[in-house]
Amino acid sequence: MTHPSPTAATPALLATLGRREAWVARAALAAPAAAVFGHHAQHLLRHRELSAGAGFDGVVALVWIAIASTRPLPLDCARFLLARLPWIAWLLLAATITTAALFASLGPAWFGAATGLWLTTGVAMALARAAAKRRFALQATLVVVNLGLLVAADLLVGWLVVPRLSHNKLFVQHDALLGWRLRPGPAVQRSNSAYTSRETVNSLGFRTPEVPFAKPLGTRRVLVLGDSHAEGYTVDDDQTCPRLLERHLQADGPVEVISLGVGGYSTDQEYLAYLELGRRYQPDVVLLLFCENDVPFNAADRYWRGRKPRFQAYGDRLLLHGVPVPDERGSGLFSPDLLQRSALVVVLEGALRNLAVRKDHETESRAAGWPVTRLLLRDLARAVQQDGARFAVANVNAADPGLDGEDRQLRAVLAEFGIPYLATAQAYTEPFASYWVAGHWNQAGHRAVAQVLTEPLRALLAAAPAAGR
Repeated sequence: MTHPSPTAATPALLATLGRREAWVARAALAAPAAAVFGHHAQHLLRHRELSAGAGFDGVVALVWIAIASTRPLPLDCARFLLARLPWIAWLLLAATITTAALFASLGPAWFGAATGLWLTTGVAMALARAAAKRRFALQATLVVVNLGLLVAADLLVGWLVVPRLSHNKLFVQHDALLGWRLRPGPAVQRSNSAYTSRETVNSLGFRTPEVPFAKPLGTRRVLVLGDSHAEGYTVDDDQTCPRLLERHLQADGPVEVISLGVGGYSTDQEYLAYLELGRRYQPDVVLLLFCENDVPFNAADRYWRGRKPRFQAYGDRLLLHGVPVPDERGSGLFSPDLLQRSALVVVLEGALRNLAVRKDHETESRAAGWPVTRLLLRDLARAVQQDGARFAVANVNAADPGLDGEDRQLRAVLAEFGIPYLATAQAYTEPFASYWVAGHWNQAGHRAVAQVLTEPLRALLAAAPAAGR
């Protein structure tokens, strides 16, 4: 007596597909159309209106549901595919489509397709088990073990690899206006040979608490603009200069300090960040943390982090170029939600980004940058003042050896437009290098600068209009 092989047994089972399996297969075929029809029906019941296109989609969906439920051809196609694709292939396809539907904001047809694929996977698994129980059990065990290994690898990468990625790889994503901003997501611990820090990014892509744009009655607000010094990515959230300033200023009453600082920003991006978001917070005082490398990059449309907007001076006016900024940062393969949940995806996206982002940029030109910087400071100050707030500038490199000339030039521009200059040089009472790590303030640097900025900011808050508008 001979026994059929598992591969021969599966088509035989398909030829006599049971009634239950046949209806599951039909339901799988109808699932995408059912999801579309259900979506439009829900919209009709809720809003009492339906567009012509949606109505057409609904009719087509009903027709397909009827065909899939009654005609033999769709079921024959299902038999054909089930006979040629193993259940593991259906499982992988179902998982892939489900992930895409969940994390890529796809339409209802995709969710229906995912449902249909899971139903098909169930039929394929039942057929495989009926054909060869031992082989199916071995395959199922291997799938579970591999899934466990994948989850373990993701956790291990999140623990050992992600904390050591560069700031640019881990946190930065494309922005059509600003060039880039921080990737919203949960707090992430980062660690390298120079520093260890924990950074939390809010839903707008900035390292600042999640607060509404509407200012609470009786609360004063300080808005901080700047680059990596304002973001403070070398220290923990509560050790940054903006957070320390908030604690100091709250001694006089309710004060919120909101930071729109992002690593790599220059004055042009800080100006645009104020126009797009900063003014909506209704600040009473706007503090710009100026950095010496702002000047050359104010005259460039590319930074090593990627493409950026660029203002050009035409006489006494600035014209913005390069917006929307082309997206050369991401692969476009992974959604923000998926990037928040998988360390392996973060690492893969970082590797793909290295291929996409050009590291070279135009030769830094301070001579070309200062005329643009001068007009940017002027226009930013005017925008802040028109909004009824006070504007001031502090130079993060004020006491930096070799940068005295930059500080003098900055002071001259600020004096020309009557913009207050908040001195920070007196913050460094110990050896200068002891306040810095990897080219940025360490915990001591943030504490010292926040301490010397507290009193000038307190005075500006007291002089600001009561309504902050």
